[in-house]
Amino acid sequence: MFALAALALFADAPVAQPPNAPAALVFDIDGRSYRLPMPNGYCTPPRTPAAAVGEHSGAHGHIVANLAYVQDCKSASSDDGGDQNFIHLKYVKNFNPNAPSRAAYLAFVAKQMGSASYIGEQESEAFAERVERRMESTTGRKIDAQISAVHLGHDDLCVYQARTMAVALKGDEVGTVRMAGCTTWINGRVVTIDIGSWADGGLGFGAMVRELRAVAASIAPSQ
Repeated sequence: MFALAALALFADAPVAQPPNAPAALVFDIDGRSYRLPMPNGYCTPPRTPAAAVGEHSGAHGHIVANLAYVQDCKSASSDDGGDQNFIHLKYVKNFNPNAPSRAAYLAFVAKQMGSASYIGEQESEAFAERVERRMESTTGRKIDAQISAVHLGHDDLCVYQARTMAVALKGDEVGTVRMAGCTTWINGRVVTIDIGSWADGGLGFGAMVRELRAVAASIAPSQ
C-alpha cells in the first residue's frame, strides 16, 4: 500500500469508512450530483488514505476536491489495506477551462500532455522531489522516487497519461508501481481518474486504460 500511496501522492493515514461497499458512488461536481456504479471487482476500503478525502491545495492555487476512492475487493477486505489496485477520482474545484465542449477541451489537453516539455516536467528531479516531500510531510516516511512518464493519447472521453515509479523501500528493496490517469471534462470542470497498481503481477497499462475508459463512460448525472 505504501508504494501505491506514494505514486498517488497520498498520505496513508487511515480514515474510517463504512464496511459495506455501496452499489454506486454518488458525488458532486460543481453543484451537480453524479453517480458512478461501483467498478467491477472494486470495493470501498475500511480505511481510506487521508489525502483521498475532502479537499486539498494543488499546484497553481488550485483546490482539488476528492470524489471517490476504491480498491480491489481482496485487499479492501484485509485489515491493513494490503497491496492493492486502486481507483481515485477528483476534480479541480476552482478552475473553469472555459471550453465549449468536452471534445474541444480534450483536444487542447492532449497536445499539452503529449509535448516534450510536459513529459520532461513529469520526469524531472523537481517533480520527484515534490512527491518525496509530500510523502515525508504527510506520513513522516522518506522515499527515493524515480519517475518515468508517457503520453497514451486520447479518445472521446479521456486524455491518458501513464507513469512508472521506482520507490526505494526497506534496505535495498525497490518497489515499482504503475499509474495511469484519465483527464476529462464533466459539467465544465476538469476531472481526473487515476489507477495505481504494482508492476509485478498487477495491471498493465492496456488494462488500466480500458478500466479508465469504462469508469469515465459510466459516470452519469444522478436521477
